[in-house]
Amino acid sequence: MPGSGRHRWTPDRPLPVLSYILLILGIVDFWVDWVMLATIGRWAQQVPSANHWYQFHMRGSRTYYLTPATGWYLDNDMWIFFSALALSFVISLLCGVRWKRVR
Repeated sequence: MPGSGRHRWTPDRPLPVLSYILLILGIVDFWVDWVMLATIGRWAQQVPSANHWYQFHMRGSRTYYLTPATGWYLDNDMWIFFSALALSFVISLLCGVRWKRVR
């Protein structure tokens, strides 16, 4: 059937090193965040203390108390991930990398 073939996109030149670094940081950020959220019940406190006062609300009306740095990271991890991917794309465009569709 015409037009039903798979297409993929390839760059016309190699990506800049900074783009690769940002892509790897985005992937690592996603992995670290996923592991932290999957295991939060094992390491987070459910009662506030002097060092763990940052409230982090989860589904099921559970509230965990974290250190401020850890709480900020878990609250903003999605923005960090998408920013790394977007910056990687913008840097590759600014360096003259163009994407072409091939079969």
